[in-house]
Amino acid sequence: HNEKGDPGKLTGINIDITEKKKKDLALEESEERFRALHNASFGGIAIHDKGVILECNQGLSQITGYDHQELIGMDGLLLISDDTRDLVIKNIAAGFELPYEAKGRRKDGEIYPLRLEAKNIPYRGRKVRVVEFRDISEQKNEEQKRESLEAQLRQAQKLEAVGRLAGGIAHDFNNLIGLVIGYTEMALEDIP
Repeated sequence: HNEKGDPGKLTGINIDITEKKKKDLALEESEERFRALHNASFGGIAIHDKGVILECNQGLSQITGYDHQELIGMDGLLLISDDTRDLVIKNIAAGFELPYEAKGRRKDGEIYPLRLEAKNIPYRGRKVRVVEFRDISEQKNEEQKRESLEAQLRQAQKLEAVGRLAGGIAHDFNNLIGLVIGYTEMALEDIP
């Protein structure tokens, strides 16, 4: 300011935040795409650390019957039935990354067939596992129906084979009986 108090000079600092804004927008868009893909999955997806669920999608809520908030922080092994839990624990410890089947347990206690596939990934500075849960109840029901139909077909084929065999034996027996009857009739003609 000058002697009269009027502003004379101005000092300031300008920082160009254009790049920061672009990066923030790109990150926000990336997170939105991730959330959309994450929730649009056809199965349940969970990120867990030694079984404790760190993050999950809406699909896991739909499959298990638990709310999203209930699942976060939950021991994910509670989503597995008692009789297959040891297999899942063993596969987690071994870092097993191929699909396999287990039995799931819903919030209401219902046990259902489940296909699991997991991968080890880095997440927020630590190694964790991401796992996909697939309810394969429909697939298992279709397999049972197909197996039942195949069993019925095999039974029908066995009965058909027995019928053909019986028909063949009856035909051969009929030929023999025809000979016996023919000779018997000829013998009866010789008797007065």
